[in-house]
Amino acid sequence: MSLTKTDLIKMADEAYPDNLVIQNYDQKKGKPKDAHADTLALFIVRELHETFDEGAPDEKKLYEAFRVLRRACHELAAVRNTFRDALLRVNPNALDNDAGSF
Repeated sequence: MSLTKTDLIKMADEAYPDNLVIQNYDQKKGKPKDAHADTLALFIVRELHETFDEGAPDEKKLYEAFRVLRRACHELAAVRNTFRDALLRVNPNALDNDAGSF
């Protein structure tokens, strides 16, 4: 098996709500579309597009996709935590009934 960029984007699309990842990818041109309503899905497409190495073995392609999205998760978590901390300074009980998983 030799994974293509489209294969990776389709894998991401299967995990993302409403097939919004694939809607941000122009399969004919092999690149992200210019704009779409779901900017997080577009971000995923751009990350996969920009880091894809056609000549790499599949394991390397999969690892790189995992690596760049893991890094993005850490960066987003840092920003989210900044807002959480600011909210809790304003109201220490603001998240008492929040059932969020993060």
